[in-house]
Amino acid sequence: MTDAMGLPGTGTAGSPLLADHGGNSSQGAAPLFLTTALARGVSGIFVWTALLLTCHQIYLHLRFYTVPNEQRYVIRLLLIVPVYAFSSWLSLLLLGARQHHIYLDSVRDCYEVS
Repeated sequence: MTDAMGLPGTGTAGSPLLADHGGNSSQGAAPLFLTTALARGVSGIFVWTALLLTCHQIYLHLRFYTVPNEQRYVIRLLLIVPVYAFSSWLSLLLLGARQHHIYLDSVRDCYEVS
């Protein structure tokens, strides 16, 4: 924006423009959404839904184990969902001052390698 003489930095009324810092001040900052009870509750609902559905699918594959060469790999792939979902949810619950989620990430990475 420019003034009547074309100088930058002033508004149309001649007052200087105020810079918007985008909430970078440390006073009165809102808490991080991941640490709120709403985030933990919503993530818990989705994690437990994923766990129930995946465990049901694994159970059905084991119950009707008719094509072992294929179903063995399908079950291995389905086991990824509970491991990742539960470890990610626990990492979210333990997010805070202590860094316990690092241990859960290590367990998840070890499962991924195997």
